[in-house]
Amino acid sequence: MGTTLDKCKFIFFESVKPITLPYYDNRMCEFICTIPEKYLAGRQIQIAYLKMRNPALARIAWQDQRPFNLYNYHFNKFPYNFPYRLYKKFDREFITKNKVVNNYENQFLGTDNERNLTHWLFQNKNFQNFIDPKLTEEIYTNFKGKESLKYSHPVSTLLTLSLFMHLYNNEKV
Repeated sequence: MGTTLDKCKFIFFESVKPITLPYYDNRMCEFICTIPEKYLAGRQIQIAYLKMRNPALARIAWQDQRPFNLYNYHFNKFPYNFPYRLYKKFDREFITKNKVVNNYENQFLGTDNERNLTHWLFQNKNFQNFIDPKLTEEIYTNFKGKESLKYSHPVSTLLTLSLFMHLYNNEKV
């Protein structure tokens, strides 16, 4: 386990349709198979390629390694990352007022988002003929109540169905 395959053949895929993407080309696969595993681990080739081809892009903070970038991400360990972690903890606890934890908070909460959500859930006639408006009202009321996390997925599903009905019926809104 952990070793590169000796042969990479895409005969099955080639028999269905000719392969035109370079990473499906058998020559690319054979080349990768000749590189020792230690250079493939940790995306070292991709990182070196990015640093060589676009140094400005490589200097942007890497999300998984924040605040470090491709040049210094290996320092994302104690004690190097301690000041940043301390700052972020202080910021989360004492400074940041609007703490978004779940995706639905970005999608459904707030004046504009709520207005758009109610529009799609309650003013789309085709959707109201498809899903019982009482069910939609019940789910939306529970979402607006104390159980917003529990009902965020059903509200998202209703919104998706409403938009589907709009597109399916080519309705004018």
